[in-house]
Amino acid sequence: MDHDVIGPVLRRGLAQGRIEGLQAGRLEGLAEGELILLSRQIEKKFGAITPSTRKKLTALNPSQIEAAGLRLLYAKTLNDLFAR
Repeated sequence: MDHDVIGPVLRRGLAQGRIEGLQAGRLEGLAEGELILLSRQIEKKFGAITPSTRKKLTALNPSQIEAAGLRLLYAKTLNDLFAR
């Protein structure tokens, strides 16, 4: 990284990669936290989560987790929760 031309470019690339990695990690952690909260709320409302329900939950992307959390407010059954 001491090369006059390549060094600064390489340092900028490493810094950018570090920033992008931190951002991705934060988003992943946030989604994981939302999934944990949703799981706890489901357990409180409907009882223990079955393996098949757990599989459905872990397949959700962050926007789907948020939507399921909102549907949980009105859901009468787990099927209501996963209806799209």
